[in-house]
Amino acid sequence: MAIIVMKTNSAIPFFMKPITRAIAGRFDSMLFFPEFKKHFGLLESQLASSPDGGEYLCGKDLTAADILISFAMTASKENIKQLEEQGSSFPKLKAYTKKLEENEVYLRSIKKVEEVTGEPASISF
Repeated sequence: MAIIVMKTNSAIPFFMKPITRAIAGRFDSMLFFPEFKKHFGLLESQLASSPDGGEYLCGKDLTAADILISFAMTASKENIKQLEEQGSSFPKLKAYTKKLEENEVYLRSIKKVEEVTGEPASISF
């Protein structure tokens, strides 16, 4: 089961903000971050055991699996950062995400999306 929570910019009365932050913080600590930690750990171990010592999920070459996971990894950078602040470490996953984002084809696709939509491309929640 996958859960995606989108952050909104809706106006919350100032006196309600501490309450909504506390509730969101409890969801993060009790539900989301343990799941993120589990799944990021799985990806970290997959990268560590990549065939032929490759830097991608399935070996030395970029595959469709890497393209598919790239969207989730780009959107999850803030979650990885928060987990690292809590003591977890995902060095291979961070390097992998950076490598995907610097890929020439990826950069061209982002540029194309921006041309078509007329807006800056953003993969975040």
